[in-house]
Amino acid sequence: MAIEFECPNCAAVMRVPDAYAGKQGRCPQCETRLLVPNIPRPDASNAPPAEVVPTHTTVPQATPVPTPAATAVPTERNPVPRTSRRIRSRRRPARALVIGIPVIGFLLLLGIIAVSLTGKLPELSGNLAARMLTEKSLPRIMIPWSDTGLSQADRQTLQTILAENAETLTSELVTCRLIGTDDGIAVQWTASATAAWCVVDAVSDSEKPLSLWLKKERPRLNAARRTELLDALAGYCRDKLQQAAGADINIDATRTRDSVALNAATDALGFAVAAKAAKRVIRPAVENERGQLYFCVPDETAAFVLSGRGSSSGLLFPGSYDVIIAPATETPPLPETGTEPELGNDSDMLNPSSAQSVPDARPEDTLKMQQ
Repeated sequence: MAIEFECPNCAAVMRVPDAYAGKQGRCPQCETRLLVPNIPRPDASNAPPAEVVPTHTTVPQATPVPTPAATAVPTERNPVPRTSRRIRSRRRPARALVIGIPVIGFLLLLGIIAVSLTGKLPELSGNLAARMLTEKSLPRIMIPWSDTGLSQADRQTLQTILAENAETLTSELVTCRLIGTDDGIAVQWTASATAAWCVVDAVSDSEKPLSLWLKKERPRLNAARRTELLDALAGYCRDKLQQAAGADINIDATRTRDSVALNAATDALGFAVAAKAAKRVIRPAVENERGQLYFCVPDETAAFVLSGRGSSSGLLFPGSYDVIIAPATETPPLPETGTEPELGNDSDMLNPSSAQSVPDARPEDTLKMQQ
């Protein structure tokens, strides 16, 4: 047998086993706390009436009515009241609003900040001035021995090798030499007979859009430059020592020039940009403390475009400038030899199509790189 009764709050019909008579539970429809009535069985009319527990008291050690045992049974006479459905429907939107409103507000704030910052970003375009120089060679840039990661004995060996027989890397426009010294490996750049050096005033004005962009991006670019430099430098030193010991190893001239020599004399801007002139891509050889960039270009060059250099993650610089070159003038001062151990980026003349190494080269032999 089962006891059937209605919820006094929502009029839902519930049916529970006789064992729960006189105990308290909750309506599964509206969760109102209620008392299961004690209804005598039809065949127990002569039995003494069961004791009725007052509604305001709780039967000691009574257990709540399990939800599966008490189910609301909608009928035509007593359908599930609409009020309970409305109560639930009102609760759900309330929870969504509590969570959704802060999230929406946060996203709107981010959007406002993004629009504000985007609107203030400088336009990285326009004209830059450059001057052609008469000098053929630039002052040396020093890579300290500490950056090579070599032991004292290997440093001494490599210093002797490069002092007696400098590593020489050549292209159509420029010659780069790596020379062993007491302080480190000196990088020497010399323009060819058909090329000349020009210096670009890139960020001489601290309020220029280019200066503002560089101030923000310098840490990231310098971290990438130095990582590339140290990795290539370690590989070059290892190969050079093994080659000197008699191993059949060819020095990767292109990588040595591009990732060691060309990353040994510039700062962040020199690492990120390149000149595009006469179908050539030319990276700067030196970037001095005033933000001036030195390029080795064909001597008849009157202008070129300064834009971003490509990498695996995209362009390193998002702008584009037209550079106009004025006639030759006096060379602006460059960093003194060895004063900037924070390695930079030496002139990156054209990307060669081939590169060869001469293991037993004499001082005048070179690693030639064709343009």
